[in-house]
Amino acid sequence: MPAWGCCWREPESSSSEEEDSEESGSSEEEEESSGSEEESSSEEEGEARHGLEGLHLADHEPALAAGAAAGTAVAAGAAVAAAANGRQQVQQQVPPMPAAYPPYPAAYAAPPAPQIAPYSLPDARQQAVAAAHYGTHSSSHAEEDSNSEEEGAVRRLVDYRPPHYTVTDAHLTFRLHPEETVVDALLTVCATAPAAPGYGPPPLVLDGRKDLRLVSVSINGHQLAPGQYHQDPKALTIPTSMLPPAAGQPGAQFQLAARVLLCPRSNTHLEGLFMTGGLLVTDNEPEGFRGITYFIDRPDVAARYTVRLEADKAACPVLLSNGKCTESGDLPNGRHFATWVDPVPKPSYLFCMVAGQLTSLEGRHVTRSGRTIQLRVWAAKEEIEARRADWALACLQAAMRWDEETFGVECDLDLFQIVAVPNLQSGGMENVGLNTFDASHILACPATATDDDYQNVERTIAHEFFHHQTGNRVTVRDWFQLTLKEGLTVYREQEFAASKQYRYAPCARVEAASDLREGLLDEDSGPLAHPPRPAEVYSVENFYSDTVYNKGAEIVRMLETSLGRPAFLAGLRAFLERHRGGAATCEDLLAAMAGAAGGRQEAAAAASLMLRWYNQAGTPEVEAAGEWNPNARTYTLRLSQRTEPTPGEPRKQPVPIPVAIGLLGRGSGQQLPLHLSSGSLAPASMAEAAAAPTSLVLLLTAPKQSWVFSGVDEEPVLSLLRGCSAPVTLTVKGRRDADLALLVAADHDPYVRWDAVQELGLRALLKVYRAALGKGSKYKAGQPYPPPAAVAAAEAAAAKAAAPLVPGLRHVLTADPVGSAEFGAWALNLPGDMGIYERDDEDGVDPGMLQVARHSLERALAAALRPELGSAVLALDAALGVDTAAPGSAARYAVPYAYSAQAAAQRSMRQAALYLLATLGEPAVLADLQARLAGATNLTEAVGAAEALDRAGGAARAAALSAFHDAWGGTTAGLHSWMGLVAGCEQPGSLAEVAALPRHPRFQLGSPGASLAVWDAFSGSNFNFHAPDGSGYKFVADAVLLLDKVNRWQAAELAANLVDWEAVEPRRSRLLRAQLERLAATKGLSSPVMDLVEAALEEDSDDE
Repeated sequence: MPAWGCCWREPESSSSEEEDSEESGSSEEEEESSGSEEESSSEEEGEARHGLEGLHLADHEPALAAGAAAGTAVAAGAAVAAAANGRQQVQQQVPPMPAAYPPYPAAYAAPPAPQIAPYSLPDARQQAVAAAHYGTHSSSHAEEDSNSEEEGAVRRLVDYRPPHYTVTDAHLTFRLHPEETVVDALLTVCATAPAAPGYGPPPLVLDGRKDLRLVSVSINGHQLAPGQYHQDPKALTIPTSMLPPAAGQPGAQFQLAARVLLCPRSNTHLEGLFMTGGLLVTDNEPEGFRGITYFIDRPDVAARYTVRLEADKAACPVLLSNGKCTESGDLPNGRHFATWVDPVPKPSYLFCMVAGQLTSLEGRHVTRSGRTIQLRVWAAKEEIEARRADWALACLQAAMRWDEETFGVECDLDLFQIVAVPNLQSGGMENVGLNTFDASHILACPATATDDDYQNVERTIAHEFFHHQTGNRVTVRDWFQLTLKEGLTVYREQEFAASKQYRYAPCARVEAASDLREGLLDEDSGPLAHPPRPAEVYSVENFYSDTVYNKGAEIVRMLETSLGRPAFLAGLRAFLERHRGGAATCEDLLAAMAGAAGGRQEAAAAASLMLRWYNQAGTPEVEAAGEWNPNARTYTLRLSQRTEPTPGEPRKQPVPIPVAIGLLGRGSGQQLPLHLSSGSLAPASMAEAAAAPTSLVLLLTAPKQSWVFSGVDEEPVLSLLRGCSAPVTLTVKGRRDADLALLVAADHDPYVRWDAVQELGLRALLKVYRAALGKGSKYKAGQPYPPPAAVAAAEAAAAKAAAPLVPGLRHVLTADPVGSAEFGAWALNLPGDMGIYERDDEDGVDPGMLQVARHSLERALAAALRPELGSAVLALDAALGVDTAAPGSAARYAVPYAYSAQAAAQRSMRQAALYLLATLGEPAVLADLQARLAGATNLTEAVGAAEALDRAGGAARAAALSAFHDAWGGTTAGLHSWMGLVAGCEQPGSLAEVAALPRHPRFQLGSPGASLAVWDAFSGSNFNFHAPDGSGYKFVADAVLLLDKVNRWQAAELAANLVDWEAVEPRRSRLLRAQLERLAATKGLSSPVMDLVEAALEEDSDDE
């Protein structure tokens, strides 16, 4: 399951917890006094009663659209709406449900309750005995306390206990209807632990949600009266007195039947059972299943599922679930049914059902053992007919082949299906044999997908398929272990992408490193820093983060780098075989890796030490210093490591860091042989060290270590962390610009070359930023922004600052721009903002001056490299079949667009060069870009030209955005691309233009794609999000409050952009904190958002 946001906070003191408990109690009393559950649900959801199709900004918060510039924004919104109304609207991907549904054949009334012993609470003595045996929680799974989210109760890893009960078989019947779905659950419950001496079996606690409307519940066929069970907004508790006496014996089984009513159409949070795009869909990771029926909803409870789906045949002709369809047929009143059986036990989060109007694309995969697996890709009929699902099927087949060839594992299913769902919150979900995806992550054609989209489809489909082995067949014991399944699967996805999307696979590590620096480093250095496996959390949804996913993948990769690929693969196979059909922990993976070391003590120790990475937050900082002794012909390398304190972790342990190293001769530029005289090696390099290779993997495990190399005949230049061998930051003492230039030109490792370009770029950017800051820090409200003096200072400093970077980029542009495009595409992009925040954070960063510096440095580089940039564009055009003699028409693109990894890399490098050229504002360049936009035959070319013209600014930008909207805005992908360009604008004073976007008639409130295109894109703008008057902060905070009423997870993801208020300069810091305090004071704010906001505000109190 792809990451989709995170929010964290540290545990509060006992007094704060008591205050939280009191507040929670008062809110529950208010909820009870407000009336029925239906009224409470309606009040919470506001007017969002008709699924995402009916949610528009005008229905909710008119004030938001006004933003900080009310009148202008409304006028702009009216203009956009008027223009859009004059254009043809695109057809919905999935036809809507019929407006009127036939009534159910009969009312689902509960039968009369039989006479059973009344509900009786245990006396004080029995309560004490139970507490000692079962724990202090009434839930049968303390660390998965179902009341934790809204009450703010902390969950702790150390509190994990195996469940007292499990579910072995689940028979579910869904009588589907958008307004009222009936779910009948017949569960076979099995006791797993003996009863406490002198006390009966523990109570049975089933997780639920407050929008579940319970109709009836029975035990072994005996229906319970309302007073014989306890129901609260989060759980259904069956007391000891209502359970069979044998329930206290391990292995004893009994049956529980429950009937509940749901309203899928009103579920806009996109978890559990909901309606989107005319489909009825479930999405259950991590705890959505409790919104479908009462259940022991935790990953270490696995059951066999038999599912019967009933629905109106016209509205839902296709009924899908996990496993195999064993029966189907018609029912009275125009309804029909299908029964699906999945005989292999699975956790509830992997359950799935989809119902609606869909068409399938059929395929197959023949495994290496000769088995045939039937494949089906389900999407709306028009998508299948337009062949927008073909790429998805090809990607699934490629992933299956690759997994067999690389890891030797076959899919054990006979049928594997994937479904395109409009507006899936998670992006993709690995439900067993029935993967679901947001439509934008699965459907692709040249008119609706860019090269990046094609690659994202390939990676996302592979990721969810790979989960079948690392996540489904071996799942996690508890949600604290989420990084186990996600880290393993992201690692496998990255390896797959390296083999499919790169001609030279090591270049893939450049992409991974770029993501780490702008995502993981940001998270690790802010108030949301947390370990890959946190010790405690307030809301389980907060686990889905860059740290859990990407650092988890880097831990797996460090295991491979340290142990060597053969031992690593042996350990992974042992882990999968040993825990197949079970639930595992991070320790289980490390134990398998240590066991695969074949008795090598060093390898086993290296694997065991990796547990520190799982349990510790923060990014280690590695410092390197080298000394060459020409007389002794030795080179001594000293490495040290330290990790800054993070919230809740003031002291850090050293972690094992594999450091892949090489030495280049300063004069010759040649790779030098490595004769290691002393120092510790990673087990992977021990066997080859005697042969004096040109690359070795050192293992840094202590705060400080040293290594000595002999036979070093010329002064060396250090090449460190080859292949991005560890997710750390690196400082090399005394490293000169000339050393970095040598690495760019001569090193064999793409990551080291890119890192050298990034370091040169960061040094240049920092110089220009400081020049701008010297003139821009005195800005006062009402003055032009950015201050002309600051712009002039930056322009004056940029040419000199850019000079050390120019030779390296010239080499990239002239050596072989066509053949090395996949490296050049990354090298031509300046470093992201995180480097400045890390190096110039004493008084906080001024984002506006940072953007002034970036613009000035880009122009200086473009001016210095003008001939080389132009020549590279021409060479790449020729390789791509672009006819530069036919501007402004489709004939310009002589070769029809077709996605391939090689062509995508070439287009990406050409785009980076055009972007730099656009900064010069030359009429000839702007005319060429306008011609490229006008003649574009695919979304990739159109977006590329529009992005470059957007960077040029002024009238060229305005004309380009209008032309792009007219030509490409008719599809959802094109519309979101246009919105992203408008929202992410780096021209000051664009808030009014952005504030109009949510009033666009086709903006869909609650759609993950729409939220990303507008609010998240805007949050990346240094000039406008970080406007000096705080209007950008208020605009995003307004959006958080609006989204929180519709989809709390999207609201939390957006609110994460507000949390790092201490990183910016004092004036902006105060304005940003004020918005956080405003959110914190908002009554009824959802738990995910509140947890995040409080974590940000608590960081200041911790510092004090």
